[in-house]
Amino acid sequence: MHCSIIDLVAERRFDALWDTDLGANATDGQFTPCVRELIVGIKQAYKPFAPNTGSAQPTDTLITKIILGTFGSLPACDRYF
Repeated sequence: MHCSIIDLVAERRFDALWDTDLGANATDGQFTPCVRELIVGIKQAYKPFAPNTGSAQPTDTLITKIILGTFGSLPACDRYF
């Protein structure tokens, strides 16, 4: 299930996120389209599994935790944030 996410974040179109400390520069807004594209990609990657689990996957919490754990560039939007 998670292998498609690994393939997604390894795509060249997200290379800029690996080398960027988001939030450190005033120009970081330029990465917003890339982050939004990643969010859409994560949602699409998990969509086929939602009927099997009976849930509305993926949640915003799951998406933001994936991005936080992978790139360290977005806070995890859970109940503690």
